[in-house]
Amino acid sequence: RTGSRQAAGSSAHIPGLLGPTRAASGLEPSRPAASMQHAPTFQWEYLDDGGWAPMPHASSLRCEHSFRTGLRHTQLASGGNAYRVDLVAMEQRNVATNRARPLRRVSLLPYHLANTAWDWQDEHGTWRTYDSSASEQIQGAVDAGFGMTRLYLGPFAYDVDTTARVQRNAATGTARGIRPALAAQAP
Repeated sequence: RTGSRQAAGSSAHIPGLLGPTRAASGLEPSRPAASMQHAPTFQWEYLDDGGWAPMPHASSLRCEHSFRTGLRHTQLASGGNAYRVDLVAMEQRNVATNRARPLRRVSLLPYHLANTAWDWQDEHGTWRTYDSSASEQIQGAVDAGFGMTRLYLGPFAYDVDTTARVQRNAATGTARGIRPALAAQAP
C-alpha cells in the first residue's frame, strides 16, 4: 500500500505513475508538471477494508494534478497493480480485477487558509458550511469544469451537482441545496 512501482511496459518515468500522453488518450502526460514539485495542499485517499488510507505520494500528486487540470480520468500504478481513476465519480478501479474503491481529496490546509467555502442546506432550511476538504473538492470540481463530483462524508456518499447546486445522497436519493458560502460570495 505504501510502496509503488512502475508497471511493466509503462513509459512512465516516475514511480507510481502510469499512462500514455494526453495527446494519445486524453490522459495527462507521464511526468508531473513543475508546479507539482511544491509541497502538496491535498492528500488523496482511498477507502480500504480498514478505513481511509493515504495514496502513495506520487499517486496522490498525479490525482491532484489531473483534478486541477480538468481531466476526468487518469491512470496509476502502485504495488504492482494498475488502476483507472475516475475523478468525477471519485473512484479508483483495479484494471486486472475490476474492483472499485471510493476516493476522497483531503485538504492539508488549516480551514482559515482554504480558498473557498461551500454550504449545504439541512432538513430545517438552515445553511451549514462543509468542512474545508469538501468545500475545496466542490470548488475544484467547479474550477475544472466538472458538473458533478462525489463526496464521501462519514459513512455517506453524496453526488454533488455543481451546476444545479444540489447534493444527493447516493443511497437514499435525498437532495439538498448547496451554494458558495455567503462569506465567500462577498466582494
